Amino acid sequence: MKAIRIITGFIPLLLLIQACAPAYVPNVVSSPGLHNKGDLALSAHYGNAGFDLQGAYGIFNHIGLMVNGSYNKRTLDTADSHKHGFLEAGLGYFAIEGQHLNWSIFAGFGGGNYQSYFQNNMITTYNFVNINRFFIQPSAGFYSKYFEGDLAFRLAFLSINGYRDNFDNNPEKYKGFYPMLEPAITLKFGPERFKFFFQGGLSINLQNSEYFAHYPFIMSLGIQFKFNPYPKN
Repeated sequence: MKAIRIITGFIPLLLLIQACAPAYVPNVVSSPGLHNKGDLALSAHYGNAGFDLQGAYGIFNHIGLMVNGSYNKRTLDTADSHKHGFLEAGLGYFAIEGQHLNWSIFAGFGGGNYQSYFQNNMITTYNFVNINRFFIQPSAGFYSKYFEGDLAFRLAFLSINGYRDNFDNNPEKYKGFYPMLEPAITLKFGPERFKFFFQGGLSINLQNSEYFAHYPFIMSLGIQFKFNPYPKN
């Protein structure tokens, strides 16, 4: 419980330091933990990306579908605000090895709008961008009745179009292609069908462009509900 209170207190701090009008804030890396056909995993999260809702379903043996959404609207004051909406879907392969190991690889596509504004005595930054994102996400983990953990590496390719007014009030078009590596560790605690969820990770711009402003951390708390309507043999 002490660890949960520390993490809960750390998330608002991350929101406070999320300044300089990021054009991209990474959503929670999906960790459904599908094992069988008919597995349905639903989760809700809150973190530096705002609110995330995620769902995944085992449509066939070893084949899964995921849908993820992210939304945030925050205003710390009149000089610091951020708003975004993002939706994506993916298809992938999942498998279990032995009694406690699982792995998966998913690929998908999504898009959304990001709008940020930041101002202080030195700079003024405003971004309004449309982002399309293709991703490939391999992951591997350990599972038991009361604990699950996995490590995922989401490789995301962002296509950005929009408007940017930065520093010296010089408006310009915001357009580019940015590859992102987003590793994340996910830990889940609780009974078999209902678990508390913690995720921490990074968002690394592989192009290393100073022009592209993004938020480099992934941090969230959440809950996950999982069940399978089909009886096991």
